Amino acid sequence: MKKIFTKILLIAVAAGSATFSQAQTGTGSGAEAIGSGTSTGVTVPGVQALLDQQFSYNITTATGSVGNAGIVHLGTEFWVAKWQSDTVWVLDNTGNLVSSFFVPLGVGGGIRALTTDGNVVYASQNGPDIVVIDKVTKMVTGSIPVPALGFSIRSLTYDPTADGGAGGFWVSNFGTSIVQVDMTGGTLNTITAGTHGLAGMYGTAVDNISSLGAQYLWVFDQPANPGATLWQIDVATGTQTGVTLDVNLTLGYAGLAGGVCIATGIAAQPSLCALVQQTPNSIEGFELPLPVGLTETGNASDISIFPVPATDYIYFMINDLNAGLLNVEVFSVTGQLVTSFASADKKITVATGDFAPGVYTVKISDGVSESSRKFMVK
Repeated sequence: MKKIFTKILLIAVAAGSATFSQAQTGTGSGAEAIGSGTSTGVTVPGVQALLDQQFSYNITTATGSVGNAGIVHLGTEFWVAKWQSDTVWVLDNTGNLVSSFFVPLGVGGGIRALTTDGNVVYASQNGPDIVVIDKVTKMVTGSIPVPALGFSIRSLTYDPTADGGAGGFWVSNFGTSIVQVDMTGGTLNTITAGTHGLAGMYGTAVDNISSLGAQYLWVFDQPANPGATLWQIDVATGTQTGVTLDVNLTLGYAGLAGGVCIATGIAAQPSLCALVQQTPNSIEGFELPLPVGLTETGNASDISIFPVPATDYIYFMINDLNAGLLNVEVFSVTGQLVTSFASADKKITVATGDFAPGVYTVKISDGVSESSRKFMVK
């Protein structure tokens, strides 16, 4: 991955002086932005590592819509939410429209964020609850009240490692603390606004992929209107790592930060997918680095993996390796061998029900060549 040495100007909304409101942005996209307020410029020192761009999807051309904000990746498709209408667009992994549906949440003026645990989809609507949506029927099946936050939930991301592996969420609003809650809405952890230092947060995504042992949050922040900057937050310390990407500077237009999610299976490496609210709206995919020592090998087409993330089982379809007896090894993110066996089938099934949540590597060899791929267990 190329490294670019830059200084990024973070326009931070001064404490106590900002008022957050729904607003039309200068992009003309009907996007949702932070309100006006007194701002000060803060220079962020050090090395800023810009992630290599993998793809760019014009979703306004695909959907005929602007003002989209929430985004989640479900293995073979994206769900993208239009924030003032509760309309959800279903796009395939190449950005083409598959279908759309309506989720009548009613309160809060539309979906702001989407996330998934692999089984169901969760939505936030700038209100006090996390809404549960069935992936198949696309109907609301329940909600998780989060009454103790002191703010409405705009940004939402599922964390499979929360609560000792029972799962939970990180939630926030523009300039609030980032709070981790369990599956019943109880508070587990808090990263205060003064610690993370961001004042225009819109989208957040948990990153258990790009580091050995460490966990990160990627926050898509609106440092100005318009503004779209990705920041990496170290969960252990709650502070910025210094790894950041000014999306507008990189892509050369004046967009506004929206939702963000992590996707696997679109490119050879995992993708950090940022939804930019501009005219047109777009999904921008940026390469996430894989942990040192666990780099994927072989052609991306050698092995197909589903579902992503895995729950009870993971399936590997062998496409390009030679037929015959295959040696299969699965390693944890720390390099520990979890299981190994031989298979004569081109469709290999691995039971993952007893695997701890996290990222794993499968290595498959036909005796002549070897391919390795990463996958996640929730």
